[in-house]
Amino acid sequence: MNTKLPCPYCSSLKGYIYVQSHYQCLNCKTVVDDCCNGEKEVSIKTNQFTDDRNKN
Repeated sequence: MNTKLPCPYCSSLKGYIYVQSHYQCLNCKTVVDDCCNGEKEVSIKTNQFTDDRNKN
């Protein structure tokens, strides 16, 4: 996260601090970037790649 941006709630330029897996404004203490923000884990089967290599 770019910590040089102004806070979207109080417009402070003090910056953000990383606290318990999220960023919050140093001035108003409002959370500005939640921990996962809707991200999802993506996984692939690794044995699929080893099976393909063994065929050659």
